[in-house]
Order: sequence, then structure tokens, then C-alpha cells
Amino acid sequence: MHKPQSIDNLIDEIENLKKYKQKVIVEGEHDRDALKDLGIENIFILHKTGSSIFTRIEDLMHNLEKKESCVILTDLDKKGKTYYKLLKKELTEGGFKVNNRMREILTRFKVSHIEGLSNFVKRKRTDEEMR
Repeated sequence: MHKPQSIDNLIDEIENLKKYKQKVIVEGEHDRDALKDLGIENIFILHKTGSSIFTRIEDLMHNLEKKESCVILTDLDKKGKTYYKLLKKELTEGGFKVNNRMREILTRFKVSHIEGLSNFVKRKRTDEEMR
């Protein structure tokens, strides 16, 4: 019998983000709040009133150390994927590393919006505890 996918990899990756204090890039405040609810800090918000996306990317790059790894957690919808491609291109060309593990895990779970991540994790934990 096929065992349902466990969230252990997702939980482990969340713990790694906390432990290694990796910088995480999200689209907005609701995304940041969901990650903070999971105990993740070091969050950079891409959208800020009065600033262009390119200004925000420059701000981000000034806050990173060269060769530092960061995590891009834009939504997995069309707009978020466009932001992801732009961010990844700019960051890698600027000499920074992009850690895609969390994004790959969320893709497998079909989590499309980061703002719902903390509720998703709580629900999955409850589901597994009931088995």
C-alpha cells in the first residue's frame, strides 16, 4: 500500500531555515507573518509601498553577503514564478546563492501561496498525529 507523503522533509527544512538563519525573500506582509508563525526570522519583503521591485532587489543585495545563500519563497502562482525567475537571475548574477530546497518541497505538496503555509503545516501535523 502506498503511504501518503509525510511532511517530515518540510518540517526539517523549516528547522534548517531557523537554525542557519537563512534570509528568506517573500512577496508581502502576509507571507512574512505566516513564516514568523512557524518561527522563521530573517525575512525580506519584496513589495514595499513607494519602491520599485528593482529598488527592493538592490536593497536586498546590499543586505546579503557575497556567496551567502538565500531562499526565494514567492508564491507558486504565475506572478510569483515571474518574481522568482527575476530574483534568481539578479541574485546569481550578483554572486549570491539561491537555496531552492524549500520551494521544491512546497511544489511537491502543491502549496501555491506562502501566506497559507503555517496553516498547511499545522493541518498536516494534525492529520499525521491522527493516523
